[in-house]
Amino acid sequence: MRKRFATVLPILLLASAAGGQTTRESPVTPVLVTSAGEYNAERQLMTLGVGRDEGVSVGDRFWLFHEENITGTGTVYLVSGTQSVGRLSFAGRNVGARQSAVVLVGASLTALRRQVSPEVPIRSRVARVPPARRTAWLDFGRRSGLRQGDPVVIRRFGLPISRGQLEIVEEEVSLAALHPLVGNALPEPGDDAEIWPPPGVDLEVRLKSTILDVQGSSEGSVITFVGTAADGIVENRLVDIFRKEQFLGVAAVREIYEPLSRALVMEPATRGTPEVGDAVLVRLRPGQPPKPLAAVVFKVAGDYCLIAAGESDGVQINEKFVVRGPIPGGMGGMREIAELAIEAVKVDYSGARIRPLVADGVTVKAWDMAERRTTGKKPEWVYAGRIDLTHTDSRTLVATAELDVTLTGGQVVRWTPPQTTGGQPGAAVVIHVGADRTFLFVPPCRGNLAEAPGCLLYTSPSP
Repeated sequence: MRKRFATVLPILLLASAAGGQTTRESPVTPVLVTSAGEYNAERQLMTLGVGRDEGVSVGDRFWLFHEENITGTGTVYLVSGTQSVGRLSFAGRNVGARQSAVVLVGASLTALRRQVSPEVPIRSRVARVPPARRTAWLDFGRRSGLRQGDPVVIRRFGLPISRGQLEIVEEEVSLAALHPLVGNALPEPGDDAEIWPPPGVDLEVRLKSTILDVQGSSEGSVITFVGTAADGIVENRLVDIFRKEQFLGVAAVREIYEPLSRALVMEPATRGTPEVGDAVLVRLRPGQPPKPLAAVVFKVAGDYCLIAAGESDGVQINEKFVVRGPIPGGMGGMREIAELAIEAVKVDYSGARIRPLVADGVTVKAWDMAERRTTGKKPEWVYAGRIDLTHTDSRTLVATAELDVTLTGGQVVRWTPPQTTGGQPGAAVVIHVGADRTFLFVPPCRGNLAEAPGCLLYTSPSP
């Protein structure tokens, strides 16, 4: 076996040198299924039946499977036109030739990232900064799906202190050019770095930001948050305020300047006082035709209610909104409990008639969220199963999928920790679907693997 393998390796070396290394911007498929070839146990090398012609490049990850178990994982070490050699970082007892092999084309991660839920951040750390601290080296790069020009924000204790864009993107690190958001802090090693606005966000719909200041005025409280006209923010548009994922209130944008914006809090539609660090969800340019929109129900009187969405959101008389609630005894599923028919429209709010849709007595109450009904919108994220195990070294998750859900290699999924844990959602790519178990790869900076076991799994909407 070793003698045969010794002849293959030089051939691949020569082919690689002659052909050079190329990277495709948009591979045909992100997950390549092939077979393992010759295995050199001493050097932990394995030949794989795919190469540069399929988009494979050095550093791409691969997995070996036998009877629905992972027998080996590693990264591509050498590439020719039609083959590659992988170096194993983990080799089980059953590893060997002629097993099923899966290669994840690393260049595909940039194209796939727009399918990731915007609630899943691309987040890493500041590695080092020069004395002026107007640039910073960050601990993520192409292997996390990044590219030159991506927008970035630097946070400390959750608060944005600088923002800018990536000027240089290497495999594992990036260099960002930055400008300050506050007057009393500059980036330091260890600060959080996050791609913001995230690439999965439809910037015709919403933008998640953070409150940096709250001041009183003769009209009420005024909040200052990160975001400008270049991010799609428009005067008089509404801003939804959240604290620890719980709805707090609504404000209306009154002033936009570089690099921040200000909004006046609408007291009738707010049930608490905003604070520095609270999250805001900014409603951006109203789309034509109407884009998906969620707004709070802030007053209910019999079968009539007021919702915090109006002319500034493009709401029209006779338009329909729907209120959803959890399915009794369900595993994270939601059902429609009422439909709201718009009967009156003001600048910042609307009045609607409530039509119940369920017979078990559940109805609309103040602080429920209503979503505009639209035609042709993307489908909802669908519950798909539960994550059972984590293979930390290869960033692999093992999940049990629902029987009525179809998962395929290359599909983007996300997981959601229980709300009681305070954990962050994560994202993954399906790499292998077996009869009983599904295997997922978590790209770097796309989730905390330690939080994944026990989390609920959801399939992505269609791109």
